[in-house]
Amino acid sequence: PLTAADVAILAASGRESVDAVRRPRVRVFSSGEEVWTPAKGPFDASKHVRDANRAGLAALLAPHAEVSDGGVLPDDFEAWIDALRDAVRACDVVVTTGGASVGRADHAKAALEAAARGRVAFGRLHMKPGKPTTFATLDANSYDAGDAPGDPRYAFALP
Repeated sequence: PLTAADVAILAASGRESVDAVRRPRVRVFSSGEEVWTPAKGPFDASKHVRDANRAGLAALLAPHAEVSDGGVLPDDFEAWIDALRDAVRACDVVVTTGGASVGRADHAKAALEAAARGRVAFGRLHMKPGKPTTFATLDANSYDAGDAPGDPRYAFALP
């Protein structure tokens, strides 16, 4: 958004108008049965991981985008596809964390390809931390989607 100082500088330079675009709409998801939110009841460190990525990425993006909370995706392929299709209808960019590795319950790449005619541009980075990172284009309208690693130390190494 333009600040008062921006408007003053534009006026001082003789500009009567400027081109502007709306901020992108971004939906942020976490994923995994192990991801804990307060709605799941008491936290058990032996089987839960606190959902830090979704809140942290939403806060990181908020100054630059209209951010909506996608919640926590379960380790279920069809749930991923449904959530991604809904997000593509409502948003310009989709960000997920977790599910990017190669485990049995890691559905990010396959779901991104299956939902809304997705095309995965890359599925790994030669970078540590952050190796299991995916970037895809969804639908014919070129909606962007990315999946960052589930560990907060790695997810925040990427932006």
